[in-house]
Amino acid sequence: MQARQQQKRWERYYLYILSRDRMRILKNYIIVRRNMKIFGKETSREEIQQKTGDISQLGGIKYYELIDGVSRGVRAIDIKSPCGLDMTVLPDRGMDISNFSYKSIPVVWRSATRETSPAYFESKGLEWLRTFFGGLVTTCGLTYMGAPDTDEGEELGLHGRISNISAENVLADGKWEGDSYKMWVQGKVREAKVFGDKLVLERKITTWMDQPKVIL
Repeated sequence: MQARQQQKRWERYYLYILSRDRMRILKNYIIVRRNMKIFGKETSREEIQQKTGDISQLGGIKYYELIDGVSRGVRAIDIKSPCGLDMTVLPDRGMDISNFSYKSIPVVWRSATRETSPAYFESKGLEWLRTFFGGLVTTCGLTYMGAPDTDEGEELGLHGRISNISAENVLADGKWEGDSYKMWVQGKVREAKVFGDKLVLERKITTWMDQPKVIL
């Protein structure tokens, strides 16, 4: 009697494991197709590719360099999506986001300094404000932030250096993921000093053509 009960328990356990594994396998093979919503209309990837010569007709990424005034030499990356989300990422300013708007409505504050080249950066006191453009994201740090101070004899200016350091290994790209088009910008910002700190900020900014959201 006990042997039969134990056998039934083992059978139930075996069936439970089997059914759970089947569910796991099924989940791996279930594909949920969701069309992009472009200009208020549900549109499939195939339809978009049939009616456009290139995805840049709807939006995408533009990588360029500013050439005038205090912005001369600053690399910029524009990301534009038909859902109404537009932004500018500055690899030469710590991978920060200087411009951001949604459906042509600006949602950031901009200072009079504009996208100043890091060559104009001054680290002492409040001079950091001479290159502060405002924007959606301005990174502070990495070794210190806040009001100017003196620490163990070292003079520390406002908010640190990282926002005025150029990024390396910068990549701006986009690709289809099912019926949705994903866009991203990534790079590394290195703050280092001989016999001192060695810090690296890795940043990736991701958005989608049909979704008004940004992931950092």
